[in-house]
Amino acid sequence: MLLNALIAIGLSTKEALVYMMLLRRGCSPVSTLAKRLNMKRVSIYAVLESLMQKGYVNYEKKETCRYYYANDPICILDELERNHAQLKIKFAIAKECIHSLRLFAFDKNQESKPKVSNLELHDSKNIPLHDIMNEESWSFLQKLLEKLLLKSDE
Repeated sequence: MLLNALIAIGLSTKEALVYMMLLRRGCSPVSTLAKRLNMKRVSIYAVLESLMQKGYVNYEKKETCRYYYANDPICILDELERNHAQLKIKFAIAKECIHSLRLFAFDKNQESKPKVSNLELHDSKNIPLHDIMNEESWSFLQKLLEKLLLKSDE
């Protein structure tokens, strides 16, 4: 039941098993986790890294060995709240772009299908698609996010 709940929340089966094992057994080295879960150590390392990024697991170093432990289960809610906040931002950005994207896709002045070469958001300049991930684009996205967040605070 708990395993299925963790999977439904978004953990992989391996992540859920490792997290539950650490909750039950406490601080453990990778070798112990691998033996108890009948998994390869390399898989355990990858799962632990993923769980640490999500905030579910941490470690302490004793001599030359890392001992991993599960964080309090409240971390599950913390991660879901972070994901929810990120999703709200993405939704706001998408909502802000819909009109401009429709205009961009259905330009009546073109005889054939539009050629995608620029991303245009209203109240902004054109940004070439090949530059989407450059510093200027990130700066633009930051300003857009700040604008959207200010709107949501009102």
